[in-house]
Formats: sequence, structure tokens, C-alpha cells
Amino acid sequence: MDSLPIGPNAIFVLAQMAFWLAFAIWLGWFRPRRPLPAMEIFTLKGDPAQAPFPEDLQLHWLGHSSFRLEWGGRVILLDPVLSDHVSVAPRRVGRPGPGMLEGVDAILLTHAHMDHFNNETLARVNPCQLHLPAKAERFLNGRNRARHQWHTFEMGDSIRIGEVDVTVVRARHGGWRYPWQQGFFACGFILRRDDFTLYYAGDSAWGEHFEAIGRDFQPDLALLPIGGYSPRWFLKSRHINPPEAVEAVRRLQARGVIPCHYGTYRVSLEGMEAPVMWFRREVLSLQTASRRSPDPRN
Repeated sequence: MDSLPIGPNAIFVLAQMAFWLAFAIWLGWFRPRRPLPAMEIFTLKGDPAQAPFPEDLQLHWLGHSSFRLEWGGRVILLDPVLSDHVSVAPRRVGRPGPGMLEGVDAILLTHAHMDHFNNETLARVNPCQLHLPAKAERFLNGRNRARHQWHTFEMGDSIRIGEVDVTVVRARHGGWRYPWQQGFFACGFILRRDDFTLYYAGDSAWGEHFEAIGRDFQPDLALLPIGGYSPRWFLKSRHINPPEAVEAVRRLQARGVIPCHYGTYRVSLEGMEAPVMWFRREVLSLQTASRRSPDPRN
């Protein structure tokens, strides 16, 4: 029996199918989830065990850029995203325990990008205060508008959550959800209680704002993004890479740093674990140099 001819349309369809299958494999749709990695804390000059951490601060990394803070009798979520996928990218690590979204007093969102502002996750949090940048409320669905007491803020505003003072600080990053949108901003947060200051960067490219934040707030601990940097020609104006993150710690004069924005959703071309491996090497190099050339001020 003669074989059926394959025309150009069929070849085009088969090529499309092969491309989308390869893309889905690369994104990780057919791979089992790995356990959620442990949160890592680093110092640039010494033992991580010596990093600053007040006794009443419990900090949990929930994957990607999401954190749960238990501090001063209040529970605060930073950019919580626990969805099974962000756009077309599946979650590659397990979710934290269900208790991580319970007993929450306030949620702080830095900007409207899908990997930082997720309606599905917000709907799983108990009703609470929700603070988000002005104009970003347009992406808040009806269910969450009714569920949470939401408030918008502008750059430089202050927010009080129990005994924790929050200041909205600059980030160098687009605040829109889609590139053609205008008038949105992204930010970071300074959180203070008593004599301890924590800086959460959200998303940011390199900029002089790191030095300004260090000068104005002297953060003890920084939560910094380290992934989403490849290809560099395209993402340099959006995300810092690991060497820039280390330099940001130096400009901030922070005594400790916790890296995030890696290993959870594939949002760029580098490998899932490449950012934290690169970051570890950069920190180790600085620690080695510091031991060889001790600071004369110490």
C-alpha cells in the first residue's frame, strides 16, 4: 500500500508540536517536584551562624520570592506565590506546609508581575490587611477584593503593622503586569522593629538605590533576588545577578543576606540551581579574601 503523502501543512503542524513539547519539557512540566530547599543565610565576612537574627523573628522562605515573617506578635507575608504554575511555568519544588498561609495579619506586595502577585494564593490566605502599589489593585480579582482589606501605597509611604514599621523604598524594575502598560511602579520594603531592620528588595536590577538604602536605613538583614538574569542583554535592566547581589549587600552594609528568586519557577534561561551555586561561590570568594586581609577597623 502506498504511503500517504505528507504535505507542507502537516510538516508545519508536526514542527509546532515538537517545539511545544520540547518547550514544556524544558519548563519542567513532566518532572517530579523536588522538596522545597532550606532557606540559606550568608554573611560576607564570617560564619552564617553569626548573622543577625532577633529571637522573636521567625522567617520562613516559601519558595521563589515569597516569605512568611512572624515578628512582634504579627504574621506578615511578602509577595506570596504558591501556585502550581506562574503563567506557563510550573512550580518545580514542593509547597510549604498549609499552615504557612494561616494566621496572617498582613500581606505586602512589591509589584504586579505574576511571580509576585498571585490571586490564587491570595485567595488561600485568611482575610487580612493587603497592601499593594497604587494602580496594581486593577489586577486584584473580585474574590480577593471582597476577602481582604486592601490598601494602596505610593513610593516612600509608611505602613504600621502592629509593632513593625514598614517603609516603601525604591526598586529598579517594571511594576506593570504586561510591558505595554504605563504608570505602574515596583518597590522594596524596609521593615523595622526595635533596633533591628530588615530589607526586602522584591525584584530589582542594579542601581544606586542599594547604596542609598544602606545609608538611610542600615539594614541588618537583606532578602535579595539572585535569579532571573539570563540572557543578560535582555534582563540586565530587570534583575541583578549573583555578583551584583553580593555587591548590593556590600553597598547596603547588611550583616546578613538571604537569597531568593530562584529554583522555584523557570522565569529565565539559566539553570534552576545555577543562581544559588554562583552566589555561594561569590560569597566564599569574599570570605576567603576577608580572612586573608582582615579589616583594620576590627
